[in-house]
Amino acid sequence: MRRFLFGVLLALLSQAGVAFAQVKNDSVEITKVQIDAALKKALAERTTDQTLSWDDIGHANIGAGFVIRRPPDASGKQLGNIGGPLIHDKVTEVYIVTAGSGEQVTGGKILDGKPQGGPTSAIGPGLRGTKMEGGRVTRLVAGDIQIIPAGTVHMWKSVGPQGIDYVVLRIDPEKATKVTLKP
Repeated sequence: MRRFLFGVLLALLSQAGVAFAQVKNDSVEITKVQIDAALKKALAERTTDQTLSWDDIGHANIGAGFVIRRPPDASGKQLGNIGGPLIHDKVTEVYIVTAGSGEQVTGGKILDGKPQGGPTSAIGPGLRGTKMEGGRVTRLVAGDIQIIPAGTVHMWKSVGPQGIDYVVLRIDPEKATKVTLKP
């Protein structure tokens, strides 16, 4: 099954015009140490989405980030966008769940969308709202991979008691985003 999912990911990247050998004439690695540091920082600073890499690979921009979502705590505050639909006009996202679980709704329609993101945002231009109709609910757990094509409405309907953590690959074949990472 994992071989099949990896094949699907490679096919998606190929469709986006990704040429792996063009990555700055070298590869880009994101280590477990970096991911663990991103998790620690996210929990300490309540920063839910951290871009770890953003590269122009010739035919596309591709980014990798680490995202966490946490259910409401005793004070009623949640961490991350849970229950708010959004759509990325130009950026396809691939979620690789590393810990926890959640229910993601994909498809459907945003009822009250307002412009969000933009060229300097890793998610690119799109819409964010508070209400949606329709869509399909998928339960995701550690080890699962979900591909959300550009133009697809999606939202975390709920997350498990421990929340959900995932690596996100963002594929931007139109180069609509121009992300600058802080050192």
